[in-house]
Amino acid sequence: MTGLDIVLAAVSVALLLVVIWLVAAKYRRSPLANHAKPARIPFQSIMEHVPLGIAIIQDHQLVFANEMLAQLFGYDLAEFTQMSPEQQVQLIHPADRDRVRDTERKRSRGQPDIPTIVEFRITTRTGDARWLQSTVHSVPRRNSTVVLHTVADITARKMAQAALKQREARYRAVVDEQTDLVCRLKPSGQLTFVNEAYCRLFNMEQGELIGSAFLTCFHEEDRAAVTAILAGFTPARPIQRHEHRIVTAVGGIRWYQWNSRALYDERGEIAEVQCVGRDIDELKKAQKALQEAERRYRATIDSMSDMIHVVDRDLKVILHNRALAQRHVEYKLEHEIIGRHISELYPFLGTEIYEQYEQVFRTGEVLVSEEINTVADQRVVTETRKIPLFSNGQITGVVTVMRDFTEHKETKDVLAIERALLKQIIDKNPYSIQIFSPEGYHLSGNEAFIKLWKQAPGPDYCLYDDPLLLRHGMTGMRERLRRGEVIRAPVMWYNPHDISLENPDVELCLAGVIYPIMHTDGTLAQVVVMHEAVTERARAERALRESEEKFRALAEHASLGIAIVQDNRFIFTNEAYTSILGHRDVDLHNASLDEMIRLAHLEDQPALRELAERWNQGEEDCLTDYEYRVTTASGSMKWLQGYTNCIPYRGHRAILQVVADITARKRAESERNRLIEELSAAVLQVKQLRGLLPICAICKKIRNDEGYWEMLEAYISEHSEAEFTHSICPECAKNHYPGCEDDPSEH
Repeated sequence: MTGLDIVLAAVSVALLLVVIWLVAAKYRRSPLANHAKPARIPFQSIMEHVPLGIAIIQDHQLVFANEMLAQLFGYDLAEFTQMSPEQQVQLIHPADRDRVRDTERKRSRGQPDIPTIVEFRITTRTGDARWLQSTVHSVPRRNSTVVLHTVADITARKMAQAALKQREARYRAVVDEQTDLVCRLKPSGQLTFVNEAYCRLFNMEQGELIGSAFLTCFHEEDRAAVTAILAGFTPARPIQRHEHRIVTAVGGIRWYQWNSRALYDERGEIAEVQCVGRDIDELKKAQKALQEAERRYRATIDSMSDMIHVVDRDLKVILHNRALAQRHVEYKLEHEIIGRHISELYPFLGTEIYEQYEQVFRTGEVLVSEEINTVADQRVVTETRKIPLFSNGQITGVVTVMRDFTEHKETKDVLAIERALLKQIIDKNPYSIQIFSPEGYHLSGNEAFIKLWKQAPGPDYCLYDDPLLLRHGMTGMRERLRRGEVIRAPVMWYNPHDISLENPDVELCLAGVIYPIMHTDGTLAQVVVMHEAVTERARAERALRESEEKFRALAEHASLGIAIVQDNRFIFTNEAYTSILGHRDVDLHNASLDEMIRLAHLEDQPALRELAERWNQGEEDCLTDYEYRVTTASGSMKWLQGYTNCIPYRGHRAILQVVADITARKRAESERNRLIEELSAAVLQVKQLRGLLPICAICKKIRNDEGYWEMLEAYISEHSEAEFTHSICPECAKNHYPGCEDDPSEH
């Protein structure tokens, strides 16, 4: 009996005692006479629904009994209450009657107010044995005594207790005789108990092992993990399962699976740890082999085009192949398949499908059926095989293999529709279509064929001997077509007038393909020849080639550098381009635009990269005129003028770049600018000495722009490149230095 059972029983008894106390106080003078049906009393509806048998006896008379009490003994209430006390006692198992009577006598002689509990067996009307527990409580009153009997069915508990005793006995036998390792250890890790299997494995006596460290038996690499596991016990998680290697007495290494349980004392602390180890070394090897087998098995079913899934006995999918998953995506079904019931995955299935699964599980025989369902508004027909999956002689699942037969079922209708559609396609096709026999003789042709060729070939015409085809190298066609090879005919110019003089004399260009129609056995059934008139296109391509050749010839001999850039790479450069760049030995064909930019002067590279970025972004207006410097292979610097524009080239956008060497022009411009600057400076100097100069009539001083008077020679020296040397003229020497006029330079 669990603690919860005790609490519920105590609450029920307490509630009933209160109720009976009230009933006894109010109705103690209303005994049941001659075991008649009890009178209707208050609280009876409550007692009728209590899950216990209840009887109230007052002054040795039964005053109340509920339906549950009679049901416990296997009778209805009327029958049970009409029995005499002796008849009721006879329902008790013979082996328990004396004990029940003795307990009742002791109760009546002892302390009647203390509840008495007795367990006994009864035999019901149907002959079944049942265990009951009776709790008797006496409530003495002034003039009488009320006795309350509460009876509960404890058959299940008794059976559980018996089973528990059997399990305990078996457990003791298992511990003593099993091959699993059983040991107990202290929280510190010292062994306190080992069984015989433990001793045999390590070839040691029990006394030698007791007190030794538990960890010493484990592989050195696993000891840290085992220590962490043993330290991780909690009251909420007292059991740990782990797999680790141990080292045997002979030095061998084997895998063991350990179930470790922490045993707690009344203080909630670990008293001991019990460990049971099972040898799983062979299992580990088997698991490895099984994983490899499963991998091969999985690869096999994934390579199959049939849809496959495996369901367990609950009809939940436990395995499926790739084809089934792809079909789920195609039909927009559930993507998560594993673990789902087939009714969730395929709600459109009928009840007959579940009956088929039930039949396979019941008979163990393969069941083949044809299933028609509507999935994603599509009619799907499958041939389904349900194959039982056996394990240890028991059917554990069903392998379902589904092959899509939708097309097979609709083949006739589809073929008819396709024939009609194919005929329309052939007749209305703008291309000329001819059908030939395997021997190469004409069978039929569509409207476009008649329009192109004007008439069907004669009965003697053979495709394999056509002179036009043979002239273009189309030999060995018969053998190639028999091998299933598709033959693409070269573009050919043809004149219908060559076949018949009645046909117009006009030049046509044809492009064609010849392909075989094969039987299912791989033999040639028919030959289909398709022609397309590409006269205008061929003429345009011819004109384009001629134009391109002219452009190339012009570009190759031009004095300016010409390049075409497409997809950021040079696809054409002429000789003048590399010559102007100063890198004749560099092959710019297929070089990137960035490689060319790196040849430019460092100061000009950012501007060029900005231009390249604009070109790459596809700006419609990429007409650009720019100047930049390049460093030649010899290390000298050149000035170039570039001109770019967007052009269509071979059906795609391209950049046309034209460059010219302007180094000489740049040098001339530089020299011209230098001369202009020198001339400007000279002119400026000349202008400063022109005009009216205010000069003193007496001392000959000149007034400058600031209004100051300065010496004549100082003013001229400041405003020109003239310099002065001083001397005395003869006249002044005569006037100012008499007697020295003969040689004034000496003074």
